[in-house]
Amino acid sequence: MTQDFFETATPAPSDAEPGAGVMEISLPTHKPLWSYVLIGVIVAVWLLLELIGWVVFDVRNATQNGQFMLLFGAKYNALITAGEWWRLLTAAFLHFGLFHLLMNSFSLSQLGPQVERFFGRNRFLIIYLLAGLYGNLLSYLFSPSLSAGASGAIFGLLGAFIAYLRRYRKLFGAAGQQMLRSMLMVVGFNLVYGFTSGVVDNYAHIGGLVAGFILGELLRPEYAPPRPVSGPQVLADVRDAAHTRLVAGLGLLGVVLGAGLGTLLGR
Repeated sequence: MTQDFFETATPAPSDAEPGAGVMEISLPTHKPLWSYVLIGVIVAVWLLLELIGWVVFDVRNATQNGQFMLLFGAKYNALITAGEWWRLLTAAFLHFGLFHLLMNSFSLSQLGPQVERFFGRNRFLIIYLLAGLYGNLLSYLFSPSLSAGASGAIFGLLGAFIAYLRRYRKLFGAAGQQMLRSMLMVVGFNLVYGFTSGVVDNYAHIGGLVAGFILGELLRPEYAPPRPVSGPQVLADVRDAAHTRLVAGLGLLGVVLGAGLGTLLGR
């Protein structure tokens, strides 16, 4: 029933009298929190590592040093195969140098609050963390390079937002269509740049993007159809919390199975 309404929703005729039988619909939104917390965390981690590098190791610009980053949790296949699976998570909070940090912090500040407003805090955090894990997992399975960064998780947010806009773009009218096209263009540009630059871990981007899209489909708000009355009303998000927990648990299980496969294959 919900699907039928939203798939067939169309804008009101332009010649309709103002307020005559027109249903004004608002979407439930959430105040962003985790987007800003995560930015604070990755900035704090970078500053702490730079301080440790300077004070303990007497090294300036320590986060640009691969050996130093390896000590603090960057993705490195041989160590993950040896059992350090936690690197699939810690690598998502590390950044190679100030420019890398600023790029990802800016991207997260622009995209994160939008996704969190529509998905809510809990589902946003699940998508972000699982997308980061799956991005690093795909990198572990297919790329031997030392890597780190939040871009896999950020691509996951892109994927989730694309899933949301694909489903509910008609509720936003022309703006929804434009937002969806813009998201797809951003993804396309970044993937092409990743394949041609030679310095970007595109497997992490692809893994995060695909995981984010799937999670976006599974965790997106499920809006109840509006009541057949005129006047403004806010749609209710009836997505069940138990469903969210199940998706999160299965998603984490997939990461464990994937890491186990990589270990067996000796990646």
